[in-house]
Order: sequence, then structure tokens, then C-alpha cells
Amino acid sequence: MVAVVDAKIDRWRTFKGGDLLPEQVVLIRQMILNAPVQGFLACIVEIKSMNRRPTNPTIIAPTLVTFGEENFGNKLQKAYELSEAAPNARTELIRDAAQLRKH
Repeated sequence: MVAVVDAKIDRWRTFKGGDLLPEQVVLIRQMILNAPVQGFLACIVEIKSMNRRPTNPTIIAPTLVTFGEENFGNKLQKAYELSEAAPNARTELIRDAAQLRKH
């Protein structure tokens, strides 16, 4: 896990933001390091193959789908597909954000 943890976290934050969330980054880094390798890999495989699109229209709660403009690990189109399928949803693009953002 030591070999991949920093590269993984760097995909979730912007280089412009750098160290805006040091406590959260330390916590997430430690969680990844403590995760069993098999469990971590199983989660990656499951998330990559996950398809929740058929159930999106059943989301009835008002939903805000956020997407960081520097989130290169996901596709913006998927965020729009979710907000278009769920009856009370909308998508907001967040500037200078990847997956982690200081609020």
C-alpha cells in the first residue's frame, strides 16, 4: 500500500490547492495504509464495474451532484447523466477541485 498511497491521494486533490486539507489527507492516507491489500483492490474493481444508472430515476430526494473540474479520475458526463436521470437533481461544477475540496 505504501507504494500506491500518495499517487492515489494526489488524484483526489488539486495541485493548485496542494496542502489545503492536511488533516484530512493524513487521515485518508492512514486509512489506505491500514486497509488490507485484497480489500482495497476488491473495492477498486467493484467501483470500476459498478453501474447504478438503472436505479437513478428512483432517487426521489433533492440531489446535488458535484464534480470537480480537475477530477481526471471520473467523467463529467457521468455526473450529468445522474442529475438528468434523477427527478430532483442538478449538477454543479466546482472550480479548482478534484475529489477533495476545502469548503
